[in-house]
Amino acid sequence: MGFSSSNDDDRYVIYRPQKLSFSHIFRALVSGKSLFDSEIIETNGICVHETKDGNVAGDKESADYGSIIAHIDERTDLSKTSSAIPMDSTVSKMNILDLSMMAAKIAYENKAYVTNVVTNHWKFHFCVLTINQTQLDLINRNNLPSFILISVYLNKKETQAFICCDRKDNARLIVVVFRGTELFNTKLFNAYDWATDVELSWMFLGKMGRVHLSFMKALGLQDERDCQKGWRKNYTGPHELAYYTIRDELKTLLLQNQGAKIIVTGHSLGGALAILFPSILALHQEVDIISSLQGVYTFGQPRVGDKDFGEYMKANLDVIAKSYYRVVFRYDIVPRIPFDDQFSQFAHFGRCVYYHSCYKGKVLKEEPSKNYFSISYMPSQYLNAWLDLFRAVFSHIILGREFKEGWISIFYRLIGLLIPGVASHSPRDYVNGARPDGSKN
Repeated sequence: MGFSSSNDDDRYVIYRPQKLSFSHIFRALVSGKSLFDSEIIETNGICVHETKDGNVAGDKESADYGSIIAHIDERTDLSKTSSAIPMDSTVSKMNILDLSMMAAKIAYENKAYVTNVVTNHWKFHFCVLTINQTQLDLINRNNLPSFILISVYLNKKETQAFICCDRKDNARLIVVVFRGTELFNTKLFNAYDWATDVELSWMFLGKMGRVHLSFMKALGLQDERDCQKGWRKNYTGPHELAYYTIRDELKTLLLQNQGAKIIVTGHSLGGALAILFPSILALHQEVDIISSLQGVYTFGQPRVGDKDFGEYMKANLDVIAKSYYRVVFRYDIVPRIPFDDQFSQFAHFGRCVYYHSCYKGKVLKEEPSKNYFSISYMPSQYLNAWLDLFRAVFSHIILGREFKEGWISIFYRLIGLLIPGVASHSPRDYVNGARPDGSKN
């Protein structure tokens, strides 16, 4: 029996990144020539240019569909070696820093992609977070991940997170992951995420100090003018808010998995949400969850509050004092905003793991050039952008085959020749830093 077909059934678009070369990049930059006219994208007629929305055709909910971040770094397996910088871990011998960054990296992807990586590559198990709470009784909670959480204040599906465990039963480790600032979205640039990072608005939390307002909104803040109304201990509204949904899910998981430990992680905006999440737990005195926190690991995280907020967190949350690691790669611009100055008064706290030449890490109180725009650091910023580009081209020789970079990643590094701080924000560099082989000479 043969298959019947129509013109619509026979349409296809095949993307071949392995054929991308410097000549294609040069033509695209200088002449503006579209890659759709080259051998990079093979098609028989569909989407020869772009759809009316500016999107390339494809099943965006497929496990094979990756964002630009997935193409910059295609690695999906966890490292089998320990971290180059020792991390506190009483529950597992795995590389916690690598696990945290890999989780933060795949948080940018769709549900099917995340499901495939976590279950098939990591052999972990998902815990369900679903937008429609009425579905909970109809779904097998061990098999269906849910990924998108809504911030009702913004009425946008912008705050995304997922939870996974190292085991289906008797889990030892629970991982809470917040999605970060999208480098690009379907319209090329995600202005919402970047605007959230640089906004200077703040709210006062009493003895806790001042905190970045937009980050609080992304977690589920309901009233920007009143802390008590904005962060009620129990929320019974019709919407699913990130903080309350994750908190309630963690309570359930801790009852089901006695003695399990929790780590919270995120890259960029996700890192900001990861460190603010425990602060609301402290505000609500959620002792059971707080006592189970193993660590908070953030990557390329912007500043989230003032000095008083940092002092409160260190004094009232033992996990922050002992196991909060804020990882920064080179001159990444995001950890250096909002500015630490007399006007904005935002300030970092916790231990800074700073990666510099060839991913050599060291623990500092503050990263160099803390506000980025410093004339004295400018020569170093551009020099290191060139060095990073050179290393990327020869990474498979310098660092090993695992670190080989494709043309998309190298193309992204070209941005660093104009704005070094943007190229340094790539999740790929943070994954490299978490893996010991990446720090060899």
